[in-house]
Amino acid sequence: MDMRAHQQIIDLAESAEVQWRQKAPGLPHIDIHWQLWDIECIAHYLRRSKDRARLLVKEDSFPKPIRLPGATNAHPLYKAREIIAWAESFST
Repeated sequence: MDMRAHQQIIDLAESAEVQWRQKAPGLPHIDIHWQLWDIECIAHYLRRSKDRARLLVKEDSFPKPIRLPGATNAHPLYKAREIIAWAESFST
C-alpha cells in the first residue's frame, strides 16, 4: 500500500473516532484498535450510507459482529481494527 492510501485510511479512522467522540462527549479516549463500532460508525468510516453499510455487513467476507452477553436485541458491534483491515484488503 502506498503512503497516500495509508494516510487516507488513517484519516478516515480518525474521522470516525471524531464522530464517536461527538456522540459521547466527556468519555475517555479509546484507542482505535480497541473501539467497537456500530452501523453508523462503519457507514461514516466507509463513506457509505447506513443502508449500504447494513448490506455490506451481510457479505461473507465482512468481519463478524460481536454480541455482548446480556444484551438481548442489541445492535451488533464490530471491532474497528477488523473493519479497517477489511477495507484495506481492497486497496490496489
